[in-house]
Amino acid sequence: MPRKGKALESKEIKLSVTTLRKRLTAIVLAAIFLFLIIAVRFFLVTAVDGDKLKAKAIDQWTRELPIKARRGEIFDSAGRVLATSATVYGVYVRPRSVADI
Repeated sequence: MPRKGKALESKEIKLSVTTLRKRLTAIVLAAIFLFLIIAVRFFLVTAVDGDKLKAKAIDQWTRELPIKARRGEIFDSAGRVLATSATVYGVYVRPRSVADI
């Protein structure tokens, strides 16, 4: 009788090794499949849609805001102009985005 127990344990070990091998194969295949999906998507974004997405990004980060109200001049007590309306252009740069600062 002790031999049946050992034989049964041996079958269970073989079964579990086979099951683990199948599971590992399934996980590896799933990982390869996901990697291929990500690689294809990366290629499409960079090579196919790259110019369109770059133009869209520039459009989102740049804009003109006209200020319609023209303000009057401010004078000091001697009649000299302290402040006046002028056209001013503002620029904002993210330092991490610029290579040669």
